Amino acid sequence: MITNAHTPRANGSERSRGPAEATIARPCCAAGMPAFAVDGWRVDPRARSLSRGEASCRLSPRALTLLTTLAEHAGEALDRDTLMDAIWPNTIVSDESLTQAVKELRRAFGSEGRRIVETIPRFGYRLNGAVLHDGMPAQHTSDAFDVDAYHLCLDGHAALSRGGRDAVSRFQCLTGQAARRAPDFAFARAAHAIAIGCGWLYQRDTAESAEAAVSEAEAALLLKPDLGIAHTAKAFALGAAGRPAEAVQALETALHYGRNDAEALFIAARLLFVLGRYRAAATLAERAATLSPTEFWPLHFGVRAAAVFDPARSRRNAAACLNRVEATLRIEPDHARARNLLGPLLATLGRGGEAVEAIANQPDTETTLQIYDAIALAMVGERGRSISTLKGLAERGWRHGDWLEAEPAFAALAEDGGYRRTLAAINHG
Repeated sequence: MITNAHTPRANGSERSRGPAEATIARPCCAAGMPAFAVDGWRVDPRARSLSRGEASCRLSPRALTLLTTLAEHAGEALDRDTLMDAIWPNTIVSDESLTQAVKELRRAFGSEGRRIVETIPRFGYRLNGAVLHDGMPAQHTSDAFDVDAYHLCLDGHAALSRGGRDAVSRFQCLTGQAARRAPDFAFARAAHAIAIGCGWLYQRDTAESAEAAVSEAEAALLLKPDLGIAHTAKAFALGAAGRPAEAVQALETALHYGRNDAEALFIAARLLFVLGRYRAAATLAERAATLSPTEFWPLHFGVRAAAVFDPARSRRNAAACLNRVEATLRIEPDHARARNLLGPLLATLGRGGEAVEAIANQPDTETTLQIYDAIALAMVGERGRSISTLKGLAERGWRHGDWLEAEPAFAALAEDGGYRRTLAAINHG
């Protein structure tokens, strides 16, 4: 059993708990423990391995024991003496030995290392993240609302909705701050999962992977299993990770809990659209738009999805969406997403010349929103310009090849060699 009793220091920088002859550090071995998970990472003590998706590494005995010790008290701060007692019982070691073990463990967790293994200044360390043994929580977890984390998430979502060059990065940054501030607030963890997934799909320089988004969504669900947006975040992340069957299963659970949650419905519509389930996507997008009568982004997916099976319905959605877009632009003329949606909406309504003019008037042609320009250009027969726009997206890190393959406007480009090469580059980028 671990205790928090402090151990007297020997010579100021070393500690002694056992007989004088025990002077060689011998890391305690935790290899007999069963496998468990930390924030979506699988820990196999017998193999001394840490893995998630394709990422895997082997831990030293000292790093493994440090991890298992922290995991037994996940969410609690353990002082340095307690950790050294657990890793090097009855030995003499310096503080630097623990520092090196922490560094190794953080390296194993990659970009998430400092978040998962948190330093408590002038005290010790804490393990952040959900811990499970044999599919069950290792400790009781509960959702804890945090108003500051909540407003950070709302600000992040607003930044993504407005669009622009830094929209995805801003979304990730703000939701990441929220998740770090309130790791037990399920909504913040779910929002950050969505942000990580967006970063993975739409920008090359993201530091975290789609599997990291899955882990963040799972952490949210451990805190609040009935949170619809957390299930939706998991579905979105699984889709980004290329796991469609699991994504649909998570989506069905999400809709069970979030049938009246506009954001959950919208994300569900996006996922179903890229999976080619157009009728369901259109219906969910329209429902999301009904629940948020001033929002235009969800309704745009109702336009695109209905175009596949009911052009008249698509045009009705486009007219309603255009009204909302124009209302937004009257208040905020530089609203980036609203401006970029003008092209495909006008093209859907048969106003091709105005669509081309709207694209020409875009103030910034270096954002992920150029996907809408590419759609509009394909619709009005500007195939070469459409493919060129898609190439620019690929060069800036666009990874969402499934969206391109699902988009009906790009069906006319399917036989073009330039389009196929661009799609291949995106799918293997």
